[in-house]
Amino acid sequence: TPAADASDLRAVLESNAADQRCAASVERRRALFSVGGAGFAGAAGLLILFLVPALLERRRRLRELTPALEQVTRRTRALVDEVGLRRTPTVMIGPTTLRDAFTYGLPHRYRIALPPAAAVRWRDASLFDPLIRHELAHLEHHDVPLAWLARSIWWVIAPLLLLPVIVGVAEGDLSLLPSYGWRALLLAVVVQVVSSA
Repeated sequence: TPAADASDLRAVLESNAADQRCAASVERRRALFSVGGAGFAGAAGLLILFLVPALLERRRRLRELTPALEQVTRRTRALVDEVGLRRTPTVMIGPTTLRDAFTYGLPHRYRIALPPAAAVRWRDASLFDPLIRHELAHLEHHDVPLAWLARSIWWVIAPLLLLPVIVGVAEGDLSLLPSYGWRALLLAVVVQVVSSA
């Protein structure tokens, strides 16, 4: 009968509402953990972003150019003027094991790391100029901070993604691993793609 159907529907709705009220505090806590985790990853990524230049220079043994290579800075300055950038990045030189140039640093304090083999060939416009122009293009398109921020966040997210796995293994509860595993893998792939792009 219609009255019985309406009564059954009302009972189902009331039951659902009671379930939602019961789970509301848990869902709020879960949302806070999610937002807090994302906020922590972002803040830690920013902190690492500010530490990266000094860490890179120490780890990769980068140093400022010697007076004997002052012409490298002058040629770079000329190319910066051609491109139309307002600030000339500091040119750094790496050890002989450094094979590729790269750009790093913070806004208004960018640096271009050059392999010694490229730095000593500053007179060879067919080799030196395209290399510097490529690095200057990164600065012109403002992708240096984004690229390094993506890498910094990856360094934060990787341990965070492993933490639930370690806790699950330590507690002997592997029930969450299948559903968590594919989500963590998907997030890791997205962060890696953003970092690589």
